[in-house]
Amino acid sequence: MHRDPDVEAILLLNVPFGQGSAEFRPLTPGQYREFAQWLYTRTLSPADLLGDERDRILSDWDHNVVLENARIKKPTREHIEHLLGRGFEMGLIMGDWESAGLWALTRADQDYPRHLRRRLGRNSPPVLFGCGEKGWLSQPTVAVVGSRDARPEDLEFCRNFGAHVSREGAVLVSGAAKGVDRKAMSGAIKAGGFAVGVMAEGLLRKSSSPKDRLWIQEGHLTLVSQFPPEARWRGHQAMIRNKLIYCLSDAALVVASADGSKLSKGKSGTWTGATENIRNKWVPLWVKRSHDDKSGNAALVRKGGQWLPEPFPALNELMALQTQGRPQEQFAVPFDEQYAPPEKVIDEKSTRAAHRLLPILKGEMSRKEIREAIELKSWSGINRRYVAPCLEQGWIEMTNPDVPRSPKQRFRLTQSGEKWLISKGM
Repeated sequence: MHRDPDVEAILLLNVPFGQGSAEFRPLTPGQYREFAQWLYTRTLSPADLLGDERDRILSDWDHNVVLENARIKKPTREHIEHLLGRGFEMGLIMGDWESAGLWALTRADQDYPRHLRRRLGRNSPPVLFGCGEKGWLSQPTVAVVGSRDARPEDLEFCRNFGAHVSREGAVLVSGAAKGVDRKAMSGAIKAGGFAVGVMAEGLLRKSSSPKDRLWIQEGHLTLVSQFPPEARWRGHQAMIRNKLIYCLSDAALVVASADGSKLSKGKSGTWTGATENIRNKWVPLWVKRSHDDKSGNAALVRKGGQWLPEPFPALNELMALQTQGRPQEQFAVPFDEQYAPPEKVIDEKSTRAAHRLLPILKGEMSRKEIREAIELKSWSGINRRYVAPCLEQGWIEMTNPDVPRSPKQRFRLTQSGEKWLISKGM
């Protein structure tokens, strides 16, 4: 199967194919983040490593680079060259994975989830593996998380809430574990809706289970994982995947959690994931109401989560609600504004750029289409005067930000850009 050179290079650098070499393992997420950033600052893309300039590029890397994070071991030129030389092995093994119905998305793919790019930036997984309909990753989504050992009444609550999410036209996201996750997923699918299961292991075995396979074939379920298809479950991987559950969603609900502040470190995955989300302000966090002030649910509300109103409101009403406040305390900031990033200073140059560029952007536009719309011949001039300032302000985005020079690169408005246009009456 022919692959885009950028996609091919990212796969070679990040994915194990077969037994491989114990000395030259695929890059860790941290190693790839540093290496990709170095390429980006030199206006290079991963595809350049597959061309005639590889020797010069890797020579510069090997001799002239000090990593920003001293705790990350710098991969040597020999290490990177070994990984890039695995094209034959990649072809064989990727063919087997694709025959099993699995696919891989890299950050160079246009289908890569926009939520992950926006919320995690350089920390988003370089590669996502999946099985099922990719499109559900880009739809309005609500995450449901909770304990594997939830009470029967909590599991019934999950089933009803999953069905509610389905009727509201959103996709339900869960960790696909037994208990809360599976019950919410089942509720959404049995109501005719769709679900995304974020796995803490490889998909090769899990995607072949009879029940999941039927849901996948019917188009109701998509499974995704940042771990290679043959990877086995590990406890630390469950903690890592929690981040994806939140960052693939527009909002999240915790149904049942232990109070992790009273447990030894790492003993409550639900608590760890929820508090990480609160700390990073990825998405609004709702919590199933508990009348026990000593419960983990109540502790999460004290940390910054919000009680979920009952009966379930429409999702658009839920997202529009202002915070309900903590005991003895009331937030002054509306709910959605708590999670908005701080506004950047807008200078005169950015304002001029926006007036010229934003009104002409229709959907996703190529460099050629932008040149023709602005009626200037030089892309370098357009980029310097209009595109770069608007990218900096977050008013526009690239469809392929990891490969800025990609010939398939397109540009589109962000929600911030649309709001800017509305504010100017344009």
